[in-house]
Amino acid sequence: MTLRRPGPVVTGVGMISPAGQGVDANWKTALTADAGPAAPDPALRGLPWQYSCRVPAYEPQAAVGPARLWRFDRHTQFAYLAAAEALTTSGLDPADWEAERVAVICGTAVGGAETVAEQQRLLDEHGVDHVSPYLLPKCLPNMAAGALAIEFGARGPCLAPAGACASGSLALATAALLIRSGACDIAIAGGTDAAITPLYVTGLGRMGTLAPDGRCRPFDRDRTGFVVGEGAAMLVLERDEHARARGARPLARLAGCGTTADAHHVAAPDPVGAGAAAAIRTALHEAGAVPREVAYLHAHGTGTRGSDEAEAHAIRAALGEGRTVTSLKALTGHTLGAAGALAAAYTVLSIHHGVVPATAGHRHHDPALPLDVVRGAPRRQQLDIALCQALGFGGQNAALVLSAP
Repeated sequence: MTLRRPGPVVTGVGMISPAGQGVDANWKTALTADAGPAAPDPALRGLPWQYSCRVPAYEPQAAVGPARLWRFDRHTQFAYLAAAEALTTSGLDPADWEAERVAVICGTAVGGAETVAEQQRLLDEHGVDHVSPYLLPKCLPNMAAGALAIEFGARGPCLAPAGACASGSLALATAALLIRSGACDIAIAGGTDAAITPLYVTGLGRMGTLAPDGRCRPFDRDRTGFVVGEGAAMLVLERDEHARARGARPLARLAGCGTTADAHHVAAPDPVGAGAAAAIRTALHEAGAVPREVAYLHAHGTGTRGSDEAEAHAIRAALGEGRTVTSLKALTGHTLGAAGALAAAYTVLSIHHGVVPATAGHRHHDPALPLDVVRGAPRRQQLDIALCQALGFGGQNAALVLSAP
């Protein structure tokens, strides 16, 4: 690979998802767990799609403290915890940085779903005097990004890309663009969502995207859909020279990004995957890489029949037959706006450790999909260049090339 313009390096990672709280827990689950059916969710009892994937043993007050709890919707809580972990692992101290050179880019598909549901209930049952004046500061889609900027004193660009299930990937691509342009030296970037409410789950169920038995089977012959998850992943990206000057040890490099639109349908992907393939090609071009150099792709892999087929076509068109892929949505659920950021975080960890996790939930490979799906057990291999991609409603596609630092 010959970098056209060296992209930013990844110096910190933070994660919270149904696979665990923190990077170590998420990575351990990815390497050791296989997925059975998701547990029935009391909030969804009686719905045809009664399953969800929630963050295990999560206690909001203990996690973020009472002073933040009244200001933070659940999706902002997750973003804060992931960002705090990413900053800790990066070795950066907000007290020491040039605040105007630090960006916060946090994507979300939904925003404060839990707050909206609770405040609507209070309005309906008790009237206007019971609606919180903090309704909008908790639920607007930009508020997770704004809260992170306030918490960490980051006074550079503060943005909230909304690209449905590609939002987290779009946030990382935006952050890389800002660093390449010279607008900032550091970016805290990723995605978050917590939309497990009866209304949002019902909406997804009515679209036919949810697995009725609570089993997500990415790229499997018997796949029937996904299960809704929640969580966040945040990465610390830095200009290479900035990271080296302070003695940081990068985990990976965000070498190239590609974003496209299918211009096809409000929800269904282009069945031949033309837009997704174009995003991969653009990311490779920006990274100065060619298809044969890509060792592995962390796929969107929702387990829905049409999306998996379209994604497989896109991968074949851009990279060729039999490419090595995995998807971990059977462990994390589909975390919507956090999905692309979680995929990027897992890809960084794969590069750092030289291990590709197996695709949990995959039992019977679909012979119509021209992919080498890692299954059964993790695969150890050197990963100099890897890809991850996310596909969102509205036909939004994002591909990221991550490389060894």
